[in-house]
Amino acid sequence: MYKISGYADLNIPIGPGCQAACEAAIKCGYRTLAINTPIIAKNANGQNNSKKVGKKRKWEDRSSGIIASTAAQLGKSKEGIPPPASPDWIRKLTTENPGIRILQRLTLIFSDVNELQISFSHQNVKLYDIFAVIPTNHDALQACITSTAIVIDLISFDFEGPHWIQKLRINRNKGDLAAGKDLFFELTYASALHGDDSLQNLIYIANCLDENVCVKRIKNLILTSGASSSLEVKLPKDVVSLAYLLSLDEATARHCIREYTHRIIQKADSRKHGKTWAAFIPASSLSEKKDEVESVDFV
Repeated sequence: MYKISGYADLNIPIGPGCQAACEAAIKCGYRTLAINTPIIAKNANGQNNSKKVGKKRKWEDRSSGIIASTAAQLGKSKEGIPPPASPDWIRKLTTENPGIRILQRLTLIFSDVNELQISFSHQNVKLYDIFAVIPTNHDALQACITSTAIVIDLISFDFEGPHWIQKLRINRNKGDLAAGKDLFFELTYASALHGDDSLQNLIYIANCLDENVCVKRIKNLILTSGASSSLEVKLPKDVVSLAYLLSLDEATARHCIREYTHRIIQKADSRKHGKTWAAFIPASSLSEKKDEVESVDFV
């Protein structure tokens, strides 16, 4: 069983700058990282997208923004959902930095819950540690909160791409339901560095979650970088400062990059390795403890 400690960044997208971003995150003091592989669900299911679509659908099918473009590129894989990336530099980083852990995360962008269910039945899904989704409409958002047939850890948002939800409609009951299922919402701050529109979208979602969903009792929200380069990775203290723009106080912001991320990691470990574990203690240490107990004089 792994020991979970320190700050965690659970969203570093796979790509050319992934290694540099991971190295920068370790230097900033993050102890656990997650390499994010985003996939468009309908591409992963092998559906044909050559048919004509209406004007409203053209906006959703356009591949723009870092998340959307990466997902569109990976979605062209013949395997549908590719296995987690395992380059040599991951093993090198974990070897050179004892105590550092790098997880694998799968993010599915979907508009129909049926597409999501088919994607999760793929054989390569079980190779990932953390499961996240990006809903592209309100029906998809409601479905991933209320559905009991789909096991996910995170609900994320595309703040700069074509899958942005203009107006978030989610009430307090749905927020309580998500918290009861240990389902977390994710805010990525790197997208806010790419333009004013992305920053406004990030602040809008944060305020909606704060006012309508979490109601000052935020226990299922995390902050991640979503960094595609080393320059987009920020120190934990800088993330806490940024959280003030999102109406989060210092204590809550630190929980969002430490304690709450630990809960997601524990959930992933229990799903992959089981909820019970055994610890092996050398017999010599047990005999020493026994001698100490026998040497104590009781009055």
